[in-house]
Amino acid sequence: MPGPIVQLGATIKCPHGGTVTPTGGNMRVRAGGAPILMRVGGYLVAGCPFTIATPAGPKPQPCIRVQWLLGSLRARAGGPFLLRSSTGMCFSAEGLPQGPPVIVMTQIKARAI
Repeated sequence: MPGPIVQLGATIKCPHGGTVTPTGGNMRVRAGGAPILMRVGGYLVAGCPFTIATPAGPKPQPCIRVQWLLGSLRARAGGPFLLRSSTGMCFSAEGLPQGPPVIVMTQIKARAI
């Protein structure tokens, strides 16, 4: 599905409101003046408030990382990169899936499939 290319500086959140921070991007290809974000790579989450109820009381279970499952299908820049329509999953420190990340804001001029 075509969509805007996600670049470094875009706003990405976990499903609980934590901030997703990429640890790198493709520095040679830019969209909106910033490097584009690749599907593979490090995406860390900070500030996730998610907790689960247990018999012993609430247990913090914050999202700590994102794994992107689907990126660009046809266009490549050294590999698939992220589009606004890309899908992924946030995970806790125990490796439990927590829900999909949300790309809140990105540049809108450069698009790809």
